[in-house]
Amino acid sequence: MVQAIQAIQGKLQRIRGVHVMIDKDLADLYNVKVVALHQAVKRNMSRFPADFMFELTTEEMEVFVSLETRTQENEETEDAKVAVAKYAFTKLGMVMLASILQSRQAVDMSIQNVRTFMILRSHGWLQ
Repeated sequence: MVQAIQAIQGKLQRIRGVHVMIDKDLADLYNVKVVALHQAVKRNMSRFPADFMFELTTEEMEVFVSLETRTQENEETEDAKVAVAKYAFTKLGMVMLASILQSRQAVDMSIQNVRTFMILRSHGWLQ
């Protein structure tokens, strides 16, 4: 449980004043490809109002490309650019995303995400 909390907490970003997780990190947690995640979101856009998910601006995406290339020790820069984030999901969006992905891993991680957010909030680490 502690490792899961640390993994989730470590991937949370603060963008536009909101705690979010980017699509690439969620795809890793839910054990799906980023492309599959994007396709699922596009098919279900009505389930993602602005307080669940937002599309990153070009400038925000460039920040993630920069972060990715700095943290990738032996990988090609082009590989990091391919995996650049496009969407950012709030905690509500993360739960909704798990419900549309319909994989066992997504369901398990959704439950873990909810528990993690409750613990982080109770300790004052999230608003």
